[in-house]
Amino acid sequence: MSYDFISEEGATFAIMEVKGEKSYGRLNFNVDEVEELWERLKDKVEVIEPLFDTPWGTKKFTIKDLDGNELGFGR
Repeated sequence: MSYDFISEEGATFAIMEVKGEKSYGRLNFNVDEVEELWERLKDKVEVIEPLFDTPWGTKKFTIKDLDGNELGFGR
């Protein structure tokens, strides 16, 4: 399940629940330059999903922040 939010200025993000052996939350953010953000972060954070092409024609990656939250970034 995912809940999407869009600000009046156009910023968007989504909150989703990932179900499996353990359920957890993930915040997803839309960014314009996802490849550049990936290059800046990939060696500095714990990577959950490396940058990949999604079936719907976008790119996405997911990391874990210092508090253990999952953060997804996509275009």
